[in-house]
Amino acid sequence: MAKKLAYEFQGLLTLLRFPFVRKELVAHLEQRPMKLAVETTNICNANCIFCAYQFQTRAQGVMAPDLFHKIVNDFAALGGGCLELTPSGGEPFVDPHIVERIRMARALPQIGIIRMASNLILAHKHGFPEIVQSGLTQLTVSMPGFDAAIYERIYRSKMYHKVFDNLIALLTENNRAGSPLDIVLGIRGDQSLVELSASPDFQKVAALLPPEKIEIAYRFNSWGGKVGADLLPPGMKLKQANRLRHPRISPCSQLYLGAMVFWDGTVGGCTCVDIDARDLLIGDLRHQSLAEVWRGPALAALRQGFDDGQPPEVCRQCNEYLNLSHCLRPGNADFVKLTPG
Repeated sequence: MAKKLAYEFQGLLTLLRFPFVRKELVAHLEQRPMKLAVETTNICNANCIFCAYQFQTRAQGVMAPDLFHKIVNDFAALGGGCLELTPSGGEPFVDPHIVERIRMARALPQIGIIRMASNLILAHKHGFPEIVQSGLTQLTVSMPGFDAAIYERIYRSKMYHKVFDNLIALLTENNRAGSPLDIVLGIRGDQSLVELSASPDFQKVAALLPPEKIEIAYRFNSWGGKVGADLLPPGMKLKQANRLRHPRISPCSQLYLGAMVFWDGTVGGCTCVDIDARDLLIGDLRHQSLAEVWRGPALAALRQGFDDGQPPEVCRQCNEYLNLSHCLRPGNADFVKLTPG
């Protein structure tokens, strides 16, 4: 409760501060992305009930190696930062080159945090020592619970036993190596903590992972209205936009912090809702530099739409909106680096 109150108090303080630094903050963030999401594939080997992947209609593929190199080098040339390898809709370990790509990015001093989320279904194909020592900073492992029936019901996959074996092998290897990889277990299901804790498989995982690295989510992204509450079981809910805590006083911070590069090189202004890479497109890195896209007219127009009270339709239905005061929270201050010191 104390942490919750502190978080809300920080949010109030940043809201009060925001009008006085808005001009400086916007000018700073318009120069370059502070983070970059790169979807190296939009193919997934699960079909989670809470994910918009089930509605994806665009062509599927894996990013060409030369294109990935170009994208990451463009990002490094702008100063780099956090590289996110979680696809908009897909599974990173489906990409046969993912470990090689991580190593390539890690070799660039401008690239800081490298993180991604995975269901681990194909992790064994890449080798657990190779994953742990690749240079990946953080890996969030997505699980709905700890038995085959729950896995099939929520992730619509029969691969539970392989995933569980992969998770144990990954945690064991990471611990043996001195934990170079920050592994977070993200539970995305409908069981209570009491029910989860009673599972023998959960207890085996908990013995290898500190409790603070186990996160349970019961509220989910609507993906701009694509995922409805009717798709979710009673224990899972959609997030509710809170206009009091997150008033629409600016464009969404997603349009200022970083972009999503899709597997074919096209670029979206938001990293979290445009499953078909269609509604928020701002450029194409096959033909443009990242600097040209970030400072170009398409992204400027998306931002202006918010200020004019006419955001894109997908944004109007989104439950992930955060105004720009979010960038001023203590946890983001060093990330944004608005002021020195």
